[in-house]
Amino acid sequence: MPGGHYPKSFLQWLHQALARNGGSSLQKPVGLLEPLPVSAPLSDPLTAELLLLAQPVADACALELVTIQIQTNRVPLSLQIQIRKADGGDVTLDECADFSAAISEVLDVSERLPEAYVLEISSPGIGEVLADDRDFHSFRGFPVEVRFQDSKGAAIAREGLLLGRDDQSVSLNLRGRTSKIPRADVQSVRLITPQA
Repeated sequence: MPGGHYPKSFLQWLHQALARNGGSSLQKPVGLLEPLPVSAPLSDPLTAELLLLAQPVADACALELVTIQIQTNRVPLSLQIQIRKADGGDVTLDECADFSAAISEVLDVSERLPEAYVLEISSPGIGEVLADDRDFHSFRGFPVEVRFQDSKGAAIAREGLLLGRDDQSVSLNLRGRTSKIPRADVQSVRLITPQA
């Protein structure tokens, strides 16, 4: 099976799924990028590439991608993908399993993850990651944890009450003081249960 293209069985499945969900079918096989060298660092460019690989699979399953995160501190590394239904409904275990099988096939053929990895598929809920403007509006005033990198590249987690998000920053209320974290540095924002 060539390393630069989706397998024929996946293309057939993708065409059928797109047709079932009202999407347009693909006019030609979707080509993948050339495999990365084994020594390539797992960084934001890789996450962006994985997003491009996962998007057609999510579309075919009538799902939205919420987040894709690579946890390199685990052995083997963990690829975490959160999905939700495009119509806002709850994702079933069967839908998670179908998406997992399809994305696994795409990832294996793409050779984007040259080492062993664990694939974790989940659906966000209360206490999970805030992903879009609707989430940031709905949970304004709620306690959140913001994970971000400082100017030296160190990972930092800060807890506070969510004030909002704009094009430049995520704003928190930290004990009565407003803290703005540059949006480009933010890795995740998730709801938390405040400690007593």
